[in-house]
Amino acid sequence: MVTFIITFFLLTALIYGMQINILKSEATTEVLSKFKNTDPSGTFVIYPNHYEYIPIQLQTGMNATFQVSSNVLVNIYFMTYSQFSSFTSWRSQTAIYYSENTSAKANIGPLVGGTYYLVIYNYPSSKNATISYSLST
Repeated sequence: MVTFIITFFLLTALIYGMQINILKSEATTEVLSKFKNTDPSGTFVIYPNHYEYIPIQLQTGMNATFQVSSNVLVNIYFMTYSQFSSFTSWRSQTAIYYSENTSAKANIGPLVGGTYYLVIYNYPSSKNATISYSLST
């Protein structure tokens, strides 16, 4: 009986964990497609304590150039894939580039090939942030 209960518990946890991973991957795909095949510039609104990100694929030796402006103080990051993963999990603030300001402009590189993320986090403001950005390689 004890073996059955433990086995049932472990199978339930395994199935539940698989469902969570499936949901996470669907949400990630949906968010990533949000900026796919779009102009590398735009305007959007971020609610307080929320963030938006723009993924960018770079080849080895390329630079990333971006400009961000906001109507309120925001945190602006340029991150590697692993830094971004830590940020989404624990709000880790390790980044290649960081600025807490209403505007930022940077040319970063040359970089190793891979996926990078321009992240704009509306914190510490309690107001909506209207963001304008441009991003190029």
